[in-house]
Amino acid sequence: MSLTERVVFRASIAVRSTLRRLGLTPTLVKIMNRSPDRKFNRGGWSIVPMQSLLPARIFYAFDAALGVATGGNCPNCGKKGNSNEVVRRKAAGLTSVRKCGACGVLYRPVGFRGGRALQAYYSFLFTRAGVATARDLARTPDELVKRMAGEGKDRSGLVAKVSPPPASICVFGCSWGYEMPPLTQAGYVAFGVELSSTRREFGQKQLGLPIYASFAEAKRVHPSVDVLLSSHVLEHIPALSATIREAHQALAPRFHVHLTPSVERFSEDPTLSSVIGREHPLGVTRVFWEKMARDLEMTLEFSEQQGEALAVLRPGRLA
Repeated sequence: MSLTERVVFRASIAVRSTLRRLGLTPTLVKIMNRSPDRKFNRGGWSIVPMQSLLPARIFYAFDAALGVATGGNCPNCGKKGNSNEVVRRKAAGLTSVRKCGACGVLYRPVGFRGGRALQAYYSFLFTRAGVATARDLARTPDELVKRMAGEGKDRSGLVAKVSPPPASICVFGCSWGYEMPPLTQAGYVAFGVELSSTRREFGQKQLGLPIYASFAEAKRVHPSVDVLLSSHVLEHIPALSATIREAHQALAPRFHVHLTPSVERFSEDPTLSSVIGREHPLGVTRVFWEKMARDLEMTLEFSEQQGEALAVLRPGRLA
């Protein structure tokens, strides 16, 4: 971890620790949450303590500022920022979104491309309402299966179109494993890879799920896999191409199935402005997937529906 990364991380932790020691009354904010659980949801909104969001926002400010200071280069491939088109101005130009002319991603300024800084962020600072981070929403696999079906997060039907049971599936960015029990119940052999140590350990210890810290660790138990699955994960990863290549080389998946927010109309539709920002440094485009498919010598099936983009990579070289 570089000196700058250590300073930012420690400053963020210090803010959270100070608020806790002072015992400040939580300032509550509303954030969108589609969870049907009324305990956590009031008319489509969740109430979240502001101090739980503050350290993450400080980290984002430092991350974006460092990205601007270092030239606003593409965090995925490194192409110089001043040669990439600005597709939407944000925050008086400080966090404007650019389209990389080399790899095709949309991106905001990013200072921390990976390593321990991001691992620490997603382990201790990343807070978002809903099942992905609210680990007390489901304590047993059976309860989790019902909740996932109710929230539309059961991915077994989607994967079945690509590879039927009993195929093996690696759920990349699985958090504490909430997508895994429905896949197992459908007859798949499912395991996960998760960067966040806190969520990974919760899934391992509380639910007994096979979740690994890295692709290399997973490979020791699963030398190959039929499907690499991710759901609203890739837009969080600045060095995305390198991460996908690492997964592909380690686990040799026959198929890739990836869901991300749709950004094809980002420059035209103002309602999509928030899709790329604090939590999402990248917008994953069709152009990116076309280049990635060629790189992996696979064919691409790309579709969009209800604000989501689905990229399926199959064996065979893209023409």
